Amino acid sequence: LSIALVLTGSRGGVFAVLIALGLWGIYGLRVIGFKKYLKKYWKIAAGIVAVLLIGTVALWGQIKTLPVVERSVSTVTYIQEGNMPDRVSWWMSTLEMIKDKPIFGHGLSTYRDTYNKYRRTDYKTPDDTQDNITPQSAHNEYLTIAAGQGLVGLGVYLLMIVMTFLCVRDFMKRAKDSEDKILVYSIAMGVVVYLAQVAISFGVVSTLFFFYTLLGLMISMAHSDEKAKEIKVGFLIRGIG
Repeated sequence: LSIALVLTGSRGGVFAVLIALGLWGIYGLRVIGFKKYLKKYWKIAAGIVAVLLIGTVALWGQIKTLPVVERSVSTVTYIQEGNMPDRVSWWMSTLEMIKDKPIFGHGLSTYRDTYNKYRRTDYKTPDDTQDNITPQSAHNEYLTIAAGQGLVGLGVYLLMIVMTFLCVRDFMKRAKDSEDKILVYSIAMGVVVYLAQVAISFGVVSTLFFFYTLLGLMISMAHSDEKAKEIKVGFLIRGIG
């Protein structure tokens, strides 16, 4: 999966995974007690880091040709030449869309149809084909939702996510099994990968499937230690009868 992530050139994906790994590591150091494992296996960890550094230096010529590296270098060079990144221009256009219709937005899946009215002159591409490009989203899921469904739609979307994480937080406080804690927290970090990536990208069918599946798993695991509640449906049966 790591190889696929690098070869697809997804800078947002790499960025999101690094954030999730960092948060997972912080949790491990604070709660799980990774320190004792570091003390025990620090020589192995140091050896792995050394091999990675040596490999990076030895294979730098090949590494520079990776899509994720080439795209990053070209973007930095383009900005240094005084140009505005395309995403920043799209974000600023989207903010104007939201400003015009803040409550309910311009309509679901209308971003591409609405964008040209708010197109900025500072949006340029290196090959000067910017006038032939109409983005399908702001490349920021939160801004795209706000533009299409308004602040109401964005609020409902964020509320669903926040409530799910609150369920996980409550579970982490009362759970006694450390393995359950690690499992639930790891699933939560999978959701964090998506949430971080779509801050500079957007969701598609394949990624949204995993996102909502992981949300469901989080809620299920967060309530796995609760006793099943008996639901009385006798009155429904009598009513049907």
